[in-house]
Amino acid sequence: MGAINLNILYRYKNGNYFVSILEDGTKIREANDDKLIADFPESLDIKITNYCDAGCSYCHEKSTIAGKHGDLDKAFDILKVLPAGTELAIGGGDPMSHPDLEKFLIKLKNNNYIANITINEKHLDRYEAILLDFENRGLIKAIGISFCNTRNR
Repeated sequence: MGAINLNILYRYKNGNYFVSILEDGTKIREANDDKLIADFPESLDIKITNYCDAGCSYCHEKSTIAGKHGDLDKAFDILKVLPAGTELAIGGGDPMSHPDLEKFLIKLKNNNYIANITINEKHLDRYEAILLDFENRGLIKAIGISFCNTRNR
C-alpha cells in the first residue's frame, strides 16, 4: 500500500508544541516534551446568534425567534489575536440567519482561520445551496448537523 501524501494547510507553534493541520482535516501535534502546554486554544465554539425558528423543546442554547444576533465585528476583534489555522465552530441558534454571516466568513478566510458551521437538521433544506456555496468558496471546511430525528422526509 502506498503512502498518502497530504498538504499541510497550516502549521503554528502553540506553547511548547507545533500543530499541523492537513488538507483532509487531520491535526498533528509534535513536541519534544511529554506534556503539551498550550498558550491559546486550538479551536473555539462561537455562538453568533440566539435567534432560531426551529422551536425545538430540548434546545440547550434556549434559542428562540426572539433571540438576538451577535456583533460579528466585535467577535472578529477578539479572535484576531489567534494564529492562522485556529479552528472556529460557528453556531447559534441558527447561524445561517445572521445577516452578517457571509461577511464574517470571508473575513475569517482572509485571515486564514478554519471556519466550520453547525446547523439544525430542520434547516438543511432551506440552507443546502448556501452551505454548498460557502464550502465551494472555501469559506467553511465542514458542516456539523444537530440531529433531532423529527424532520419530515
